[in-house]
Amino acid sequence: MAKIVRGLIFWPLLILFVVLAIANQSLVQISFDPFNGDKPTFAITLPVFVVLLAGLALGILLGGLSTWADQGHWRRAARQYQKRVQALEAQAAATVMPSPTLAPSASQTANVKGALTVVR
Repeated sequence: MAKIVRGLIFWPLLILFVVLAIANQSLVQISFDPFNGDKPTFAITLPVFVVLLAGLALGILLGGLSTWADQGHWRRAARQYQKRVQALEAQAAATVMPSPTLAPSASQTANVKGALTVVR
């Protein structure tokens, strides 16, 4: 099933990225100098597809980090519940439970009969 999903998602995305890279090979100048637009102090010239894919990758990274940070309370609760389960399992293992018998012994039967007397 995972191979089918991977094939349905990965290959079309790969084809899309290759087509995007082929169609957008023109160069753009990325400038980090807002005051000098004609001759910027620091500028990078890159193909358009590199800028687009870098922006996409940065967005995916920031979205993943945001989601991870937002779900921190759920991970903390899961760790606390896991510790509680381990403590209860250790307590249950330390407690010796009497093995159930199919037929009650004679003393158990006598105790039950004495306890069930009805007072009128």
